[in-house]
Amino acid sequence: MNWNLKKRPLGLLLVTCFTLLSCSGRGPATEDHDHDHEAKSAPTNRLTLTNEIINNLGLTFEAARRGRFQVWRSLSGELEVPEDRQFVLKAPALGRVISVAKRGHVVAHDEVIAQLEVPELKELQVNVDSAQRTTVRLKGALAELEKLERETRAYALEAEQFQAEARQRVEELSKLMKEGNALVVKDLLEARVTLTEASRAHLEAKEKQADHLAQRRQLEHDLADAFAAVDARLVELTLLTGLRRERLMATEGGVPAYRMLKHVEIRSPSVGMVTEPLAQVRDLVDAGDPVLKVVDASSLRFRGALPESDAALVVAGRTLRIEFPSKAWSPVEVPLTQALPIADRHTRMVPVEALLRNPEHKMQDGLSATASLLVEGGAHEEVLLPMPCVLFDGLDAVVFRRDPNDANVVIRTKVELGQRNAREAEILAGLMAGDQVVALGVQQMMQALSAKPKESGHFHADGTFHADGK
Repeated sequence: MNWNLKKRPLGLLLVTCFTLLSCSGRGPATEDHDHDHEAKSAPTNRLTLTNEIINNLGLTFEAARRGRFQVWRSLSGELEVPEDRQFVLKAPALGRVISVAKRGHVVAHDEVIAQLEVPELKELQVNVDSAQRTTVRLKGALAELEKLERETRAYALEAEQFQAEARQRVEELSKLMKEGNALVVKDLLEARVTLTEASRAHLEAKEKQADHLAQRRQLEHDLADAFAAVDARLVELTLLTGLRRERLMATEGGVPAYRMLKHVEIRSPSVGMVTEPLAQVRDLVDAGDPVLKVVDASSLRFRGALPESDAALVVAGRTLRIEFPSKAWSPVEVPLTQALPIADRHTRMVPVEALLRNPEHKMQDGLSATASLLVEGGAHEEVLLPMPCVLFDGLDAVVFRRDPNDANVVIRTKVELGQRNAREAEILAGLMAGDQVVALGVQQMMQALSAKPKESGHFHADGTFHADGK
């Protein structure tokens, strides 16, 4: 700030900028001194601003716009990372920490951020190998049984055919003997012996088939148990390592990946940042002990509250406008999410929640924020202006409008207000959309032009005063 300028009276600074205009203009140069003095001291609503005045008084300007007036409820709150985007990663088993990411480390999804030396890993690798070998052995036994089954099946078919032929021979000889042919008695006896042997062979073949079927069922049962054991061991290995089964069983050079694991790796479940290393290198941790915390702040939740008298306004989908402490972050409008239907029994407040995107992680967990909940909108479009731009001079609402023909001049202008709140006001008359008005520094403008005209008259839109009867 220019301190030499600050020491001068504010009125003196601003009065030196007044410009005199009137309906009739200046008189001729031949008019007397008293008339000139009276013309120069005539009241005016115009004030000329230099860059020096604008900078020293910190003046800013806002543009009137056209739109529907909206009614908002103000509330305060804070930003937080949703619970489902905060990850506390824990040790899966007893082990020793051999590496851990540092605080502030930005992580990618599935990135290794800690390693543990876990005795259980070796034990599980041995168990998986053992279960795998059992399945290979049982598969081999099942293949051998299938070979025997094929041979027994062929033998049973031959025995059945031999039995059928022997029975037919006995029947033929028995018929001849009944017809009185005594010469066939010996042949009939031999045929009966042959039938008995064929029947015995067929029965043995059937018994072998039954035995093979029982063996098959037992082998299939054992093989199913062996596969279940492999699955169970792999599930345990998956839980321990955090790797999918397909990744564990993938082979490289004929060796499955699970055999090559030396350490248990803790991987990030999401993109984010390590906010808290909860264990140090060489620490001994038990199963379930926290190792580090990862936070994904790409989306944040605004959490605030309204009095229970406004509970009916808290409806999912209603627009919430959120403003942040830093002016570097533009306000955002987001829909309300469905909050828990639980009011605070002590403060008599109901929760208000909304999610907002934070892809560049500029805003942090725990920041304060202010918000406005949209309650209703106007039925028609009107000229709208921020309410801090409006001042009251008695019963008159006034603004300081920038002269559209001279940006260095502002004009004290009466306006007619419609609906208004602390944020915004409807301007029914006096301004048009696009007009520039003083925002910060409007009080100083009012002080500079606070003198009322002592004679009756009226001001024109351009700020000049016209006395009645002249």
